[in-house]
Amino acid sequence: TFNAENTPVMWDYAQSGLVFNNHISTGNATRTGIFGLFYGIYSSYWKAALTEKTPSVLIDQLDKQGYQFGVFASAALTSPEFDQTIFSSVRNKIDLKTEGANKAERDLKITQKFKSFMSDRLESNKSAKKPFFGLLFYDSAHGYAYPSDFELKFLPSLKNVSYATLDNDSDPVPFFNRYRNSMAFIDQQIEQAIVSLKASGEYENTVIVVTSDHGQEFNDTKQNYWGHNGNFSKWQTQVPMAIIYP
Repeated sequence: TFNAENTPVMWDYAQSGLVFNNHISTGNATRTGIFGLFYGIYSSYWKAALTEKTPSVLIDQLDKQGYQFGVFASAALTSPEFDQTIFSSVRNKIDLKTEGANKAERDLKITQKFKSFMSDRLESNKSAKKPFFGLLFYDSAHGYAYPSDFELKFLPSLKNVSYATLDNDSDPVPFFNRYRNSMAFIDQQIEQAIVSLKASGEYENTVIVVTSDHGQEFNDTKQNYWGHNGNFSKWQTQVPMAIIYP
């Protein structure tokens, strides 16, 4: 779904940077995919990092170099325990949870949090002089979610998602369209985030990375696999990776 039709905003910005078309996540689920992204090692080391409360070297070094953190995640950073692994050295400097009744509501909230973060930096001379690390971890695609008043771009779109009703003969199109609609919603949120980044005057001095923790399958292997965490085919492990830089 990372293309001009599904995610036009992300795709358009990505064309000004580098797009890696064969990027594979280090896992087929959130815990393993995010772990490998931030540590650069096999995700089988997760348990050791959790036991030792070992932060990501990247995050640890950014903190030591005086970076300001604007980390906003729709799903709680306490489950999986990213607060005790990746962000353990800065857990007191970031929001571990986001308010909201559902995934879409929380995604809207983290966009607003990021916009406020950038606005506050603009108004504070002290903060503006510090480099920053921002993370927007959207969750709507994980639950095929979007606001009730969101205009659906892709039809027909499944009204209710129930894995129990799916089998090898189920038509994947309505289900996939629902996923595409959730991605379209996230694309709109990212557009707002980039607009606020530009308004702050920091766009031209910021490296932007667009990626994901895992893929999502819609019985692409024809073996009755739906979603993720089911197999290691490219449908569940291949994810976008685009780097846009000054």
